[in-house]
Amino acid sequence: MIKERIKRTFPIPQILRLINPDYSYCGICGLPWNHCKTKDVRVSARNSVFATCSYCWEHSELYEIKIAYIDVYRKWQEMDATPKYSLGYLLRQVEVEYIRTHGK
Repeated sequence: MIKERIKRTFPIPQILRLINPDYSYCGICGLPWNHCKTKDVRVSARNSVFATCSYCWEHSELYEIKIAYIDVYRKWQEMDATPKYSLGYLLRQVEVEYIRTHGK
């Protein structure tokens, strides 16, 4: 667990992003996806979305996680790749998954 915390300490995520420019990254800690495991949130029977790594999902408050998903949604809009569901729907799915995994 200490290793996981250390690799999320500034400036390690920023350095890893420079070394791995082809990878997107966790919306909370900034680690590139090739250095951490994603935490998927199911949005339909066939689709999931991820904006955080599993470590940050487990160790962050719901409002921090929602901010990461809002940022992802905004990036999709900027790329004209907005999904068929609304931001409100996405955030509800995030909350449902958070309650399921955190028991809150």
